[in-house]
Amino acid sequence: MTDHLEQGHGKIIFWLLTIMLLAGAGILIWPFVPALLWATVLSVLFYPMYRRSQEKFKKRKSCDTMAALSTTLFTAAVIILPLVGLAAIGGIQVYNLATEMVLESGDGQAPTAGELAGKIDQRIDPILKRIGLEDFKLSRWIDENKEEIAQALTGPALNAGRRLVVTIVTLVIALLTMFFMLRDGHRLINPVVELIPLPRDHCIEIIKKMGGTIRSVFWSVFFVAIIQGLMCGALYWWLGVDPPAVWMLVTAALALIPLLGAPIVYIPASLILMLEGNTWQGVTLLLIGFLVVSQIDNLLRPMFISMGSKLHTMAVFFSLLGGVLALGPIGLMAGPMLLTLILGLTDVLRERRRIADGLEPVAES
Repeated sequence: MTDHLEQGHGKIIFWLLTIMLLAGAGILIWPFVPALLWATVLSVLFYPMYRRSQEKFKKRKSCDTMAALSTTLFTAAVIILPLVGLAAIGGIQVYNLATEMVLESGDGQAPTAGELAGKIDQRIDPILKRIGLEDFKLSRWIDENKEEIAQALTGPALNAGRRLVVTIVTLVIALLTMFFMLRDGHRLINPVVELIPLPRDHCIEIIKKMGGTIRSVFWSVFFVAIIQGLMCGALYWWLGVDPPAVWMLVTAALALIPLLGAPIVYIPASLILMLEGNTWQGVTLLLIGFLVVSQIDNLLRPMFISMGSKLHTMAVFFSLLGGVLALGPIGLMAGPMLLTLILGLTDVLRERRRIADGLEPVAES
């Protein structure tokens, strides 16, 4: 009796310690979850390239290391170069705008905030008169509230700086983790599968489905961004946004960002048109952007993902939305991945229940 109680207490202590250790590990890993998810996504997407690199380096002793390194460096270039290009385009546009303002000032000096606000007042006065706000002057409002404006801008600026640093660190950690996942991933599959309390074939099947989901999400995001960029490019050309090709490329690139995407570009473009006196063009761009371009993102992306991953469209829609709201941009991948995992486990439980009831397992469609 005493031995039985001691064994019972031993099991309780063992499981309590196990839960505490797992909780501690979760606390340590949680700050790096976005980086780990990005590393997983990038490893799945670029795994075919890693396999081809292995063939090229197979005569070398460290072929796995060389293949993983070359694939990781290529991935870094694919991510960083477009960002550098967008920054260069933005810098050129800002430089051209600043040069134009200096030339308009006539004294060779950059305009002050008050002078700039006065120029904006001249542009928007016709619009304000039409909507009954002719007494509003931006220059006067800035002068009256400059201390509050400075305080209001300080917080967002600091937050943006912190987010930029976190993003850079996350990217570096994700690329380093990706290197080790590619190089040592084949050695980790068996230990991971052995820890999961499911049959090996079910585990492998779920992992394959998650990989397929990642690829479906990526290609759907890519193609939808291209479609949005082309549509906005046609609008920019038609409505006189100059230069339309540059605005189109920026729109297509930023359309990859969930929830925000294309509106980051077409809203400022429509405001610029209005400030230039092209009121109907600006309003048209804004309306078509909200009613057509942004809705394409909400309709086509879940549809493409469901076609590639064989998941229901509505389930994909809520997994995308919930993932982004919970985890940010990486939630675009994590949401459908979690949905695939849940459905895979559900299939296993259903099959076990049918076997327990003496029924035949459901054949996969």
